Amino acid sequence: MPDSEHVVSLPLKTFFLALVLAISFVGIFDHSLWTPDEPRVAEIAREMAVSGDYLIPHLSQNPFLEHPFFYYAVTGLSYRLFGTFNEGVGRLPSVLFGLGTLLILYVSVRRIYSEKTALLAILMLAGTVEFLAIHHKIIVDSALCFFITASMMSFILAYLEKSKNGFKVFWSALALSFLTKGLVGIAIPGAGVVLFLLWQRDLLVIRRMWIVPGITLVFSAAVLWGLILYLRGGTDFLHIFYIYNQFGRFFSISGYTGGHVKPWYYYFLSILSGGAPWSILFLASIPGLRLRETSDRFMLSWLLGGFILLSLASTKRGIYLLPMYPAMFLLIAHTLGDLTDKAGRWWEQWSLWVTAGAIAAAGMAMPFFYVKYGGKSPLFLFIIFILLLLVSFWWFFRKQTVQSLVILWSLTVIFWSPFVIPLVDKGKSYEKFYEQAGSIIGNNQVIGYGLNETVEAYSPFYGGFYPLNFKDPEHFSQVLRNKKSGLVLVMDGHVSSDDMVYLEQHAEPVLKTEGTYLRDITLWKIGM
Repeated sequence: MPDSEHVVSLPLKTFFLALVLAISFVGIFDHSLWTPDEPRVAEIAREMAVSGDYLIPHLSQNPFLEHPFFYYAVTGLSYRLFGTFNEGVGRLPSVLFGLGTLLILYVSVRRIYSEKTALLAILMLAGTVEFLAIHHKIIVDSALCFFITASMMSFILAYLEKSKNGFKVFWSALALSFLTKGLVGIAIPGAGVVLFLLWQRDLLVIRRMWIVPGITLVFSAAVLWGLILYLRGGTDFLHIFYIYNQFGRFFSISGYTGGHVKPWYYYFLSILSGGAPWSILFLASIPGLRLRETSDRFMLSWLLGGFILLSLASTKRGIYLLPMYPAMFLLIAHTLGDLTDKAGRWWEQWSLWVTAGAIAAAGMAMPFFYVKYGGKSPLFLFIIFILLLLVSFWWFFRKQTVQSLVILWSLTVIFWSPFVIPLVDKGKSYEKFYEQAGSIIGNNQVIGYGLNETVEAYSPFYGGFYPLNFKDPEHFSQVLRNKKSGLVLVMDGHVSSDDMVYLEQHAEPVLKTEGTYLRDITLWKIGM
C-alpha cells in the first residue's frame, strides 16, 4: 500500500488529468502550418493520402527519404479519413502520440514510484516548452518520443519484475521506433540501456531479455524497410536513406549538406531552453538524486545516454532531445515533488522561487504582449486571469510549492493559447500568399531556382500547384530567358543579380509575401 503522503484524492487526480487533456488539445485547430518542419511533413502526408502510396514518402512528387514511412502514413490516414479542411486534422496524430507518451508514463510511474509522482511528472512534461511545441505540430519526433518512452518504461518494468511481457514490448517498440525515424530510434534507447547495465554491473539480465528474438525483430524491421527502398528505387534509395541521411547526418560525411551542424556543447544550452520553465528545478534536483535506487539510476542513464550520443553527432537540433525529457521530468518529480518553500536546501529553495518568479512574470506579461501585437479582447479577461494567478498562489503555496507551480503554468498555457496563437499566426502564416498564388497560376507552370523544402510543401498544400524547381543556376537562367511568357517564383537572395535584373526588365511582380515573420517570396509574371 502506498504511503498516506503519496495518496492522491480523486478530485485532485481528476483536476490534474483534465489539465493534461486541456494542454494537449488547446491550439491545434486555430492556425496555419508553421515553419520550419510542419509544412514539409504535412505535405508529405497529404501526398500519401492522395496517391495511396503509404510506403515511400514524397515531397512535391519527388521521393523524400529522410525518415521511414510510419509517421507520415499515420498522418496520411488521418487526412484520408477526415480531409485537409483544417490543419488540426494533421496535428491529431501528434496530439495522440503525446497523450500516449503521457499515459505510458503515468501508468508506469505509478508502479515504480507513486501516483503523486506520476501525476506531477506528466503535467510537468505536458506543459514544458519543447514537448508542448512538438506535440502541437505535424512532426515525426512526436511518434519517436512515444515509441522510445514505451521501450524504456517497458524495459525498467521488466527489469524490476513488475511486468511479465516488458522485454517483448521493449523490442517491439524499438522496431517501430526505427520505422519512425531510422537508426536514431534504436541508438537513443540502446545507449541508455547499455549505460544502465554497465552501471548496475548486471549483465546476467541479458539471459531474460529475449535478446536473440528481440534483435532479430529489430533487424527484420530494418531489412524490411531496406527491401522496400531497394524494390522501389534500387541502390540509389538505399544510399540516400542509410548512407546520406543516417550515417551522413551523424558523422557529417557522404557530402551531407542538410545543415544543423553545431558544436559539442550545443545541447547544454538547448536543454535549458527546451526544458523551460522547469530547467532550473532540474539543475537543483541533481544533488538530490537517489542513485542507490535502481529506478533513479535507470532514468539518469536514459537521460545521459541519449544526451551523450546526440552530443557526439555532427548535426544537432533542440527537438532531438525530446525522447529524453520523460526521464528528466520523472527525476524532478521524484526528487523535488514534496519540496515546499520552507523545506529543502538553499539551492532548492532558490530554484523554486526563481521558477515561480519566471512563471509569474510570464503570466503577468501576457496581457501586455497580447495588446501590443494587436489583441482586442475585453479587459475583464486579463483582470480575471491576474486574479486567478493571485488566488492560486495564495491557495496552493500553503502546502505544496512544486505542485502549485506546475498547476499555475498549466493554467497560463491553457488560458492564453487561444488568444496568442491566432495572433502570432497573423504574422507567421503563408496560407493567404499561396492560396492567392494558386488562383493566379491555375493550370500554368511556375518555375523557380533553389526553392527550399518549405516552398515546395506550401505550394501544393495551400496553392494546389507544383513549382518546377531548378537546382542548376545556369539551367534556370537559360529557361528564364527563353520564356516568352510564364510565371516565376523567387525567394529573396536565391537568384543571381543578373536574373533579378532580367525579371525587373521583362516581368512584373504580381504577388509578394506580407507578414512580420515571413521570408520575402515574390511571384513574377512574364508577358502574360
